[in-house]
Amino acid sequence: MSNGTGIIINPGTEPLATSSEDAATRSMEALLKDLADGASASFVRDADCDYDATYEDGRYAFALTYRDQDFEIQMPGWEPEKVRFTGEGDQNIWDYPRLYVNGNSWVWKYALGIIEDGDE
Repeated sequence: MSNGTGIIINPGTEPLATSSEDAATRSMEALLKDLADGASASFVRDADCDYDATYEDGRYAFALTYRDQDFEIQMPGWEPEKVRFTGEGDQNIWDYPRLYVNGNSWVWKYALGIIEDGDE
């Protein structure tokens, strides 16, 4: 008998509806601006590495180079304001999708730290 409770693991990793490659590119541009040394960063779209070639997942692969390190980013195809969780103001972490950095899922705020520290 179920009491109606459940456990949610990795909220924000579910497939994203109404995503677009253009929105994912704008989110990548915003990510570079948020990096501590974003001027030393660059990215290119890497469609061959998309997790789901049918785009049902709603994330798009990019190859990011930052401080001479390479990262694979699976960026949600939503506008930056819907992806960019910083923990500021009244943001609720449950409302933001995760991006993937080298295969591991992170909300925006923590993905920045992983990239800046060079951790994988």
